[in-house]
Amino acid sequence: MERLKEMEIEGDVQILGLEDGSTNKPDQDLIEVVKPLTAPFSQSVVRLYSQGEPVAMGVVVDQDGLVVSKASELAGSFTVEIGNTQYDADVIATDEPNDLALIRIAAKNLTPIQWDETATPSVGSFVVTPGASQVLGFGTLSHQAIPQRLSPYFSILNMLGLKVERTKSVTQIKEVDEQGPAHQAGVEPGEIIIAVNGSPISNGASFAMSLRNSTQGSVVTLSRLRPNGEIIHSKIRMSDDHLESSDAGQRTREILRVVSEMASPVSDRSRDFPLVFLHDTPINASDCGGPLIDLDGRAIGLNIARMDRANTAAIPARFVAKMIEDLIAQSR
Repeated sequence: MERLKEMEIEGDVQILGLEDGSTNKPDQDLIEVVKPLTAPFSQSVVRLYSQGEPVAMGVVVDQDGLVVSKASELAGSFTVEIGNTQYDADVIATDEPNDLALIRIAAKNLTPIQWDETATPSVGSFVVTPGASQVLGFGTLSHQAIPQRLSPYFSILNMLGLKVERTKSVTQIKEVDEQGPAHQAGVEPGEIIIAVNGSPISNGASFAMSLRNSTQGSVVTLSRLRPNGEIIHSKIRMSDDHLESSDAGQRTREILRVVSEMASPVSDRSRDFPLVFLHDTPINASDCGGPLIDLDGRAIGLNIARMDRANTAAIPARFVAKMIEDLIAQSR
């Protein structure tokens, strides 16, 4: 475990490579290393089935038969498996924005999960997805908690409505989408971007870095030098709304959906969450709904969606705990 933490600091993530390109075959040596971390969760993590097929994971949140899971995967009748016992289950409350369902089963003396509401994992931290009886996957945290209105299919430049040409010295605007927010703010082809939010842009790399934490709804101030020497400053609210119905946007979405599903099917509900952080654990869509833990064995979040071939979204523990309280109150 100490070596894993050293590798976390060093940024050595090659150990997370899958053996045969599959999405759900973690390295056996690593499984043995993290078993002591996942063992305490074996009585708190459950598997949900519909018509005999696994559809989601879940977590026990109350000893008297309350479980939380991913709501959008629970259409029709389903059962909850704890150990070797299957229980008929009923949804008694839902949180639609966060895609959570509170479920009741006829079981007593269960072991509720303990969330670490103080955890603030950093980008690059190793994370583990425990199953009910096995380790489902390993990965690293790739993005801090953000509002997840952002579609995984469109880049930051798509949300600006721009195409740029980046060189070692400048970033020049080549195309402006007439339906996008940059066009509405008066951005024109041929302009050179000289600053973002007041920070000078010296080259293409610095432009990319200046936008790395931007997401849907972020407001950025784009400063540009026009060919006539005029300097223009415009505030732009980033959005992918203009892409939802465009032909190019739909083609991009479809192409990347197919590419994503070559690795692992994405969740039916994979976006529009109020707040999630992202990690690169390659779990299956049917493995969402269960906890995510760190190398200290703390439950730091709940996996809520397989977004694409590179990202899984998790709701931070401090928010999950509050949502569960609200669901329980709603069910009374």
